[in-house]
Amino acid sequence: MHEYGLANDIARSVRAEAERACGHQVDRLEVEVGGMVRLSTELLSGWLQEALADLAGAEFIQVSRAPVIAVCPQCKSRRRIRINEDDLPALDPAYQRCPKCGAENVQLSGGTDCRIRALTFRA
Repeated sequence: MHEYGLANDIARSVRAEAERACGHQVDRLEVEVGGMVRLSTELLSGWLQEALADLAGAEFIQVSRAPVIAVCPQCKSRRRIRINEDDLPALDPAYQRCPKCGAENVQLSGGTDCRIRALTFRA
């Protein structure tokens, strides 16, 4: 249930910004979850909708996942990896080998944080 706690943390930040904006309703909230974070974007979106029900409608909340990038240390090839939320790439041995040169220990990056990408209010 990390999604619940994270949603509440994000909601506190949004409420603080809403207070600074004189209590306006949220027009748009975009949250990006790092590609390597073991969270469900669907669950996080649901908890955010509940936590911010008085400030924003569900249609104004978008949660997305940042891409994971695999870089081969040998041939330097780069590729984006599609995220399956049930099994992150870092845990799948198939992503640890470069498809171009066969080198092992491919470096994966995609962030381990969560951030508010956009927050706008209605006047």
